[in-house]
Amino acid sequence: GVDARVIIVALDALIKILEHGAKNSYDSTNRYADEVESCGGLDKIEELQRHDNEDIYEKVVSIIKTYFETEDDDEDVGANLNPVLNENANQFAFGTSTAVGGGSSNGFGQGFTF
Repeated sequence: GVDARVIIVALDALIKILEHGAKNSYDSTNRYADEVESCGGLDKIEELQRHDNEDIYEKVVSIIKTYFETEDDDEDVGANLNPVLNENANQFAFGTSTAVGGGSSNGFGQGFTF
């Protein structure tokens, strides 16, 4: 695999590019972040969250939180993760806004029940 030091240098360079894009955006859109995302770079960055090196993990999480999360993302994360108890079935439902059988979903087409 690629040496961790090489990845860290590349991530540092990416951070500088994204910082420049954030400072020079006219409409709160970071065009460099948009470019990274449009060419599949965000997927590669997200994959690095599973890297064994803690420094790489921390840089990647910082990049994602700083340059790729939107306010909408923050609201959606965990919004439907609180369990709903269906007392009739003695089940907990996760990812649904109503109890099991209520017909709602987690936005991905299904909820989770146990």
